[in-house]
Amino acid sequence: MKSLREFWSDAVGSKVIAAAIIAILSTPILSCYSLITTKPFFDLLVEFLSIKIALWIVLLFTVLVSIIYFIVRPKPILTASTASNRTVKYG
Repeated sequence: MKSLREFWSDAVGSKVIAAAIIAILSTPILSCYSLITTKPFFDLLVEFLSIKIALWIVLLFTVLVSIIYFIVRPKPILTASTASNRTVKYG
């Protein structure tokens, strides 16, 4: 039997795992929404999984996450001993 890492590296397997993770994480929210409204849970799940996202939104999200990463990432700390050894510590 394949391990999860081997299955994730497969082109189709990674998409199946990603869809399962999204479905599992959305279940509690959709369950509560189903109790509040008159729509059945399965119909809400199908609607949620078939939402189309515009490419510009994905690109904007990627750019924003990259900018935030470069702002908050750990900065190198150079000390006298690390400057002479050319090794850098991150803190």
